[in-house]
Parts: sequence; structure tokens; C-alpha cells
Amino acid sequence: SADEVAEEKKKFDSLIRVSMQPEDATAVRAAIEQVLAGQTKRWEFEKMGAGEGGRPGAHYKVKFKRSIPSTLVIEAMRRSVIPKVVSIDVRDA
Repeated sequence: SADEVAEEKKKFDSLIRVSMQPEDATAVRAAIEQVLAGQTKRWEFEKMGAGEGGRPGAHYKVKFKRSIPSTLVIEAMRRSVIPKVVSIDVRDA
């Protein structure tokens, strides 16, 4: 229903896609999810799909905290996976 869709929209405000090398997927997801757990209001793993350049991509739904801007969360995600190569794509839900 339209009400359910509106409710779901409020629950999460952003979609994040993290593209990674196939052999790094487990480690990258663990690092990213630790950051999400600590720095966002709520998050949900949606699916693994194709990311940038055909690499695996982890898709997340996220609600950021007012006190921690999305840019800081993304920066923490990037730092958490060094030296692994990832690309992080954020868009509004």
C-alpha cells in the first residue's frame, strides 16, 4: 500500500553500493557492516549484485544519524577496508 511505501521510505534514507574485488568480499562486508552498525541509525543488507565494472557489489539500505553526516560514515567505510580497493556509491532512497 502507499502507506507502507511511505513508512519504508522514512525507515531508510539512502542506498549504498560497495563494489569490491571478488576475493575481498567477505572481509570488506565485515568491515563495512561494523562501521554501519556503529555510525548509522539503522542499516540493512539488501543483496549482493553486480557492482562497478562487473565486480561484486554489496547493496545496503541505510538511515544516517543526524549527528554523523553521511560523508563521515562513507569516509570511515573507506578507511575500514584499506588496503583493499572498493568504490562506494551513495544515493537517496
